Amino acid sequence: MDRVYAFTDEYGGFGWNLVNPTVSSNYIITAIIVKESDLETFTVQSEAIRKKYFQAGEMKSSKVGKNHRRRQLILNALMPLPFKIFSVCIDKRLCLENMSCPILLCYCIACSISITAVLDRQKVEFSPICLFVLQVKEYGI
Repeated sequence: MDRVYAFTDEYGGFGWNLVNPTVSSNYIITAIIVKESDLETFTVQSEAIRKKYFQAGEMKSSKVGKNHRRRQLILNALMPLPFKIFSVCIDKRLCLENMSCPILLCYCIACSISITAVLDRQKVEFSPICLFVLQVKEYGI
């Protein structure tokens, strides 16, 4: 089986005061997964797309804003690249309704944030399915 690389990012935090408008009701962690055999092709082609549409800095949705035509052009350019997307979205409202101990889930989300930071910093190789299955088993979610 081919090794895979994951380029991760997250949205939201682990705050639970959902009445506060600055606290997100969702926590999302997403990984762009690339087989090791496709890594060079993916890197070269995605960098060319980044330079074409973003010139400097990283590709960020916030830099596209509400320009849906530009967003469609970028997505169409990315479609042929050899990658998969793995994403987990946690609705904290449902968690609070269905969990007797939200502190435990908060700890799990904090671990996810830490894992994301470490993976991003170190470009660690991992199997994304194993990572999330381990979290689920270890924290009982």
